[in-house]
Amino acid sequence: LYLGLCDLVNDIQVLIVNHMKIPLIQGALKYAYKVGELGDDSDKSKAEAAAFSHAILPEIAECNEADAETIYQNIGYNAQSTDFNKVYDAFKNNFDCLKVECEEIGGLVNSDTGDYYDGFAPCQ
Repeated sequence: LYLGLCDLVNDIQVLIVNHMKIPLIQGALKYAYKVGELGDDSDKSKAEAAAFSHAILPEIAECNEADAETIYQNIGYNAQSTDFNKVYDAFKNNFDCLKVECEEIGGLVNSDTGDYYDGFAPCQ
């Protein structure tokens, strides 16, 4: 900034903001999987899914309103049921628009086995 290279700072700021989306997507997907696939019906897991998804939903809606609605209906506050595959696909449809890479999102590892959960390996 002191050198007047503001354009470089702007580019870095965009990269930082894009990378800040990654843990929000990861968290939403993790809890969508726990609720939808593992049958975790706890209020905590549902609230985690809702909190992470609501933090990124405005960005998703700017990319694709239908995908944002799919995410909201499945893991938003008061969601009646959770279809992980629908949620995952809705996020994945927007990775390019969100300027994140599938590899950055990763998958979910089963801590008991050390393997990825079925259906939630990186970039499935």
